[in-house]
Amino acid sequence: MARRTVSGVVKKASASGIDLDKLRVALRRLGDEYVFYILDALIDVVPPAELEKVVSGYIDVSQLRPDPRGKQSLLAEVRAFDAASRAGRYYESFNASIPTRLALRGDFHPTRTRKDPPRQDLTTS
Repeated sequence: MARRTVSGVVKKASASGIDLDKLRVALRRLGDEYVFYILDALIDVVPPAELEKVVSGYIDVSQLRPDPRGKQSLLAEVRAFDAASRAGRYYESFNASIPTRLALRGDFHPTRTRKDPPRQDLTTS
């Protein structure tokens, strides 16, 4: 017995003994988290060509192609940055005097004397 799905594809009845209409109803009743777990498990068991057919209706599959050889994973890039940072590659010296620290905080202005009142920030009310 064949049936037409939402996408218009004619499907035969399941050979596994699962009623596909009942499965659809049960999936709609599940919480999103459980549906995501099911989808994640299906990624490992559905043949790649079939998976691409299904996914291509919702996701740009060109973005899912493997990275070219030689491109590092994000974790490898972060580890390389960490190692370079610890080795001082990104270090830039600066004057750590009191006026510099105050200027970074916004409390110091080189043209203001101690007798001048502090600046008022007019943007906050």
